[in-house]
Amino acid sequence: MTGKHIERGTPSSLAAEGKPCPPPPPRQPAPTTPALLIGLGIGLPLPAADLVSPVNARHPNHPHLEPAPTGHPAYTETLPRTPDSAPAARRLIRQALGAWALDGLADDACLVAGEMVANACRHTRSPVIRVSVTRLDGPGVEIAVTDRSRALPIRKPSRPDALDGRGLVLVDAIAARWGADPKRWGKRVWAEVRAA
Repeated sequence: MTGKHIERGTPSSLAAEGKPCPPPPPRQPAPTTPALLIGLGIGLPLPAADLVSPVNARHPNHPHLEPAPTGHPAYTETLPRTPDSAPAARRLIRQALGAWALDGLADDACLVAGEMVANACRHTRSPVIRVSVTRLDGPGVEIAVTDRSRALPIRKPSRPDALDGRGLVLVDAIAARWGADPKRWGKRVWAEVRAA
């Protein structure tokens, strides 16, 4: 052959020598683990391997973003059910919004995520929660927190002198809409944050 350099042992060189080419390596399917799909609200249970203890959890300063395999772009992370997970959830939200050039939504989205994580930490007993952020059509995102408690959140009026109890009032004031989807294994609380 002239004009082309073909390395020995490559499929092109084997074909040039009249030898059969080896089959290509098998294609790996996209990751669709139940833990990833639960963050998308599909409703599959968390596998035992996903129920990590806080000792084995990822370092909170370095969140591990897991992109969604299909549908709207989304990132999700499993976090321990502790108050320390709120900053990790806000970092996840800021990183996703930065990747999508939706930085203008970051303050509102982080406030909503922080309140939803605080509610999950206070009102559920599952060892972990799942936080996800999904890009919506137009300039908006859906923030969701999934846990294993079947008790749905209830917006209650708070006393003016109370130190807590305003989480869902804030979510209701900031989000374009919000709700909770009961699941066989728990619930998924979500809120949409959109550009004004």
